[in-house]
Amino acid sequence: MPAADQTLRDGHRLAWHQALAYALLGRVQPRLGTQTEPDLATLVRELDGLFPSGRSDLNREIARVRNACDRGGWPVRVPDELASGLGPAQFAAALTELRRLLGLDAVERRAASNRSLDAAEQALLRDLPPHHGR
Repeated sequence: MPAADQTLRDGHRLAWHQALAYALLGRVQPRLGTQTEPDLATLVRELDGLFPSGRSDLNREIARVRNACDRGGWPVRVPDELASGLGPAQFAAALTELRRLLGLDAVERRAASNRSLDAAEQALLRDLPPHHGR
């Protein structure tokens, strides 16, 4: 039986960690090797190790990639050759959990505006749908 980093499925190496990292960082990380299944705790350590200052540099790089992507373009679409052999549902679940582990799913908070609402905005706030009965 092949070693975990040599496993083949339908003739393709499974690049779980590389594909997950690509979705976050938008570039191939060959150092992450291949796996039979994702090990997210290990991947988090590996991702931290890719950057000189660990998690803080990782988070800055993810933010840079995220900001560089057009609307809806992050996580980055993983190329077919990198995702080959990975189950789409399992990949999506692993990516969701990885984002949670890295704290990337926190609710984005936008700074409250210091300006007052204009007349049109105040009218929208007062407006109720017909079924609310006035």
